[in-house]
Amino acid sequence: MILTVTLNPAYDMTYRVENFEPGRAHRVSSVEQRVGGKGINVTRVLNQIGKYSRATGFADHTFSAAAERELPVDFVHALPWVRRTVVISECHDGSATSLWEPGARLTNPDAVDQLLVRVGGLVGEAGGIVVSGSLPGGVRASLPADLARIGIDAGVPVICDVDGLALEAAARVPGVILMPDLDELAALTGAHPATTDEAAAAAAALVDAGAAAVIV
Repeated sequence: MILTVTLNPAYDMTYRVENFEPGRAHRVSSVEQRVGGKGINVTRVLNQIGKYSRATGFADHTFSAAAERELPVDFVHALPWVRRTVVISECHDGSATSLWEPGARLTNPDAVDQLLVRVGGLVGEAGGIVVSGSLPGGVRASLPADLARIGIDAGVPVICDVDGLALEAAARVPGVILMPDLDELAALTGAHPATTDEAAAAAAALVDAGAAAVIV
């Protein structure tokens, strides 16, 4: 089982419009909505290809019920509501404009400890853990690193696909697998790679500092 952790889930909304122009009203030709967030999307794809995966993290009751109709989930109900990510898709040229809400602030003061306990209880069944995406308000930046330590201490590979201060904290966990983009790699290492070889050299510096692997 691959366990994914999504701390700031979202309803992924796609609006399809014709001749999209900023600053004017549009009729939407179709709307699609599904439960999402980076870790949840990983769970969706893994189950589609026949690899059992379960999603955990923070949610509210409504989102959790919607996700449970499609995927194996085990959320901590700690958010007052779940944000939306809206993609406006232009029908003619296929271009897309994305609007990402920041998400609700965590309201349950015990939610972080509850999630750590939940992941600790599931780690024995896991062949790998993926911690992905942004953090909701009220959550300390070190939480992905704390989750990574639970898996690594149990001998389970952990991928952290996070950014900002959360990525910096995760990079200090020995044995973690990191997934920075080029900008995040530059923030971690001070290098600004312009070629594949330069990116590999910057990633190698993180491996030398303790990461198990770096995927850029």
